[in-house]
Amino acid sequence: MAATNDRNAQTVYRNREGRRIDREEWVELQQKKKKKRVADYPEQELEWGGGLKQRDNQEAEKEELSRIAAQPFARFEPDEKYMKELKAKQDWNDPMRKFEEDQVTAPGLQKTQAVQRPKCPHPPWQNRYDIKPGYRWDGKVRGNGHEQEYFHTKNQREFERADAWRREMAHDDN
Repeated sequence: MAATNDRNAQTVYRNREGRRIDREEWVELQQKKKKKRVADYPEQELEWGGGLKQRDNQEAEKEELSRIAAQPFARFEPDEKYMKELKAKQDWNDPMRKFEEDQVTAPGLQKTQAVQRPKCPHPPWQNRYDIKPGYRWDGKVRGNGHEQEYFHTKNQREFERADAWRREMAHDDN
């Protein structure tokens, strides 16, 4: 048994069932496996740098470029595909967009109404930024009075400026 653990021991080759086979038989099995793998996918060619979708996109782009190249350089009227692209493009400031949306909706179907959010039943207090109170607000102002003081000072300045102007105009009349 010393020969099996030795450095110069023979390699043992086995088949799928686990039986011992010769080296030549093992090489034949390996060759058959390789042939079988290639035969499983004969129509598929492996490519580096992309998959099927990328290849399809490249082909579509090439077709589009060849279509554009076939057209004359000076075009006086846009082609159908270009017109479809322009119509499909939505522009945020397009004044006719709302009319198109109305036409797209069938006459028998009604558009869904926007969800009505609940509103606060109490009158809002005055603030610098015109922020409306939430619908759960109970109507009690819990501020420290800074906003009211701000508006009072602002109104006082405007009143004094207008009053000064009136006094100057009255002084000029005399």
